[in-house]
Amino acid sequence: QAVLRAKQEWERTFDAVPDLIALLDDRHRVLRVNRSMAERLGLSPDDCIGKKCHEAVHGLDSPPDFCPHILTLADGREHLAEVHDERLGGDFMVSTTPLSDEEGRHVGSVHVARDITERKKMEDSLRRSEARFKLLSETSGRLLASDDPQAIVNELCRDVMVHLDCQAFFNFLVSEE
Repeated sequence: QAVLRAKQEWERTFDAVPDLIALLDDRHRVLRVNRSMAERLGLSPDDCIGKKCHEAVHGLDSPPDFCPHILTLADGREHLAEVHDERLGGDFMVSTTPLSDEEGRHVGSVHVARDITERKKMEDSLRRSEARFKLLSETSGRLLASDDPQAIVNELCRDVMVHLDCQAFFNFLVSEE
């Protein structure tokens, strides 16, 4: 009964983790997945067993070039890869950790994919904000130092049009005369 309780507790814990987890053998076959992985694939956990990871997850006939599982099988070490996958619907930080049998032989890997889609969106937004700030900062300094501010304004407007994906701009100048 204690062993059965421990097994059930482990299964509840495994299925409670929001990261996508799969145990893979040395032929890329799925040995087990948690509920999060199965749901993301649109399958039941049992329906995933025996499928090749690259077919079930990526829809490919062979492992993708970035596959960290291949590296783990080759050197028996943990590997990380940042992956964008349309089928899974986002960006993921994927780690593979060696899976060993009772004799200590590497027989596969524990494959964990953490959804980092929101983080990637925030990073992209930050990059765009930094680019806007840099453009404004550089331009304001050039405007203040220029004898021909109209040329600077025209150049600025062209840069801003590209940055904002605009097709036209209007520029009005006040003449002291």
